[in-house]
Amino acid sequence: MQQNTNILRGRPWLLLLLLFAWLLPQEAAATYVDEPDNYTIMLGGTNIVYFTAPVYDTSDGDTWVALGTLKVTPEGGTEQIVFQWSSKTDIDNSDKFLSCNFTTTADGFFDVTLGNQKSTFRLTKSNGGWQSLARNSDEKTFEFAAEWVVPYNLLGKKLTFTWDVSRDGNGRTAEKVKNLKPVTINMPAASAKLQPFLSAPMLNPNNPGKLELPWLLASDSITKAYYEYDDADGKHHQEDINNMNSGIIMLDANVPYRKLRVVCNYKERGDKGVYEIEGVSSSTQNMTLIHAPIGLTARYVGDRKAKVELQWTAPYPNDEDLVPSDFFDIQRSLTGREEDFVTIGQLLYAKTDNKTDYSFTDSTLVDTYWQKC
Repeated sequence: MQQNTNILRGRPWLLLLLLFAWLLPQEAAATYVDEPDNYTIMLGGTNIVYFTAPVYDTSDGDTWVALGTLKVTPEGGTEQIVFQWSSKTDIDNSDKFLSCNFTTTADGFFDVTLGNQKSTFRLTKSNGGWQSLARNSDEKTFEFAAEWVVPYNLLGKKLTFTWDVSRDGNGRTAEKVKNLKPVTINMPAASAKLQPFLSAPMLNPNNPGKLELPWLLASDSITKAYYEYDDADGKHHQEDINNMNSGIIMLDANVPYRKLRVVCNYKERGDKGVYEIEGVSSSTQNMTLIHAPIGLTARYVGDRKAKVELQWTAPYPNDEDLVPSDFFDIQRSLTGREEDFVTIGQLLYAKTDNKTDYSFTDSTLVDTYWQKC
């Protein structure tokens, strides 16, 4: 003590300087929460981003994350919040568990490892809340790890992740965690979307008056399938298909089906999780049809040959015919029995000048009766 007194004797300015330095706020040592290396982000699989972050440090005076935010910006896109967490404040040093609040507004889901334990919590947009974290083996710190199953629309893109972390503590000034650097990850591309195949229409003699359209989708996980079209009046129709994942669509052969296509939803697996791929479509086609005659009438032409004029209409002239060289086959039965019908003439279907009206004159009726007599 005498030696110290001698040092300060005659130097009152040194005593004041020491006192002033003692009264200055002491800069707290960096904690586990403040260390940038403890915030990690990396690619965890073809569709997974893995990240870790601190929550609490009980050493050197408690320090905790008041609000932590992880954001992502797709290349050429806008920034969005991926994940947020915040810690319960001021726990006892003897506490083995810590409450931490986790929330997200991002698509996909997160499997969050709750500190130094095997249990995980699956976080989605609808179930955020407080979870219990186990203390790390160092008996001082708490942290979490998470796997984000990246939504399908972000696969194959360059993603830039940034941290924004506010921390607080006992005896510490609330402030941002410094020197947290952005991380860029090139997400692997997703598999190409499958496309349903819809065949051109076919005729089957076992299904007269019908068109058959085989279709298929090369997936064993179809969750929904339907076909849709516009009718001749422009009205939209949608019909469910029950025989997934392939089959035959049966359609009436004599009416238009415009903008016809098959639409499917199916599931596709990633390294983790399953994606619901919605609304994959076959190519759209305007169905060809058979222009069947309607409004058939027979008019007697009263000359000495007793001719009969047949008249009919072939509607939908703007729709292509199934058979490019199609024709009307005119038949007659003198007995009225089906087996006695014979062909007496043919008339080509002509898709020219929107022609809809057709006629055929039968002038052989009297001759036929004469021959039979």
